[in-house]
Amino acid sequence: MSFLGLDVGKKRIGMAIGSVIAEEFSTLTIKDPAKSFLDGKIGTNQAAQRLREIVESNRIEKIIIGNPINQDDSDTQMSRDIQLFSQKLMSSLDIPIEMTNESLTSYAAEEMLKEEGLSIKETKLRVDQTAAKLILQQYIEDHP
Repeated sequence: MSFLGLDVGKKRIGMAIGSVIAEEFSTLTIKDPAKSFLDGKIGTNQAAQRLREIVESNRIEKIIIGNPINQDDSDTQMSRDIQLFSQKLMSSLDIPIEMTNESLTSYAAEEMLKEEGLSIKETKLRVDQTAAKLILQQYIEDHP
């Protein structure tokens, strides 16, 4: 089964593609659509169209979206925004979409990239897609 993991941020949507069978992961990134989608304008449609292209070209069977909830499991404003985005995606894509807790994945991704010796600039460019990879890996581990 092929998955698309998403780390939706204010500026970018980090993406990772993973397969349970091959146990392989690759990363992608979309920069601008996430910013537009958060302000509720045409960005949602642009992001959905780009995601549709990725889903079709990579034969994705399920999308996993990181949900930035609080430690007490309550929603954050960002979480509510991402839930709305998820609902809009569900209406435009014909595959299952599931949300999963992404607590501290961006922090963990940043730490991993720093350990690799990347510059601050390189870390900022790769943190979203690395977080998406962590979200997807955790989801796959939790759902064997």
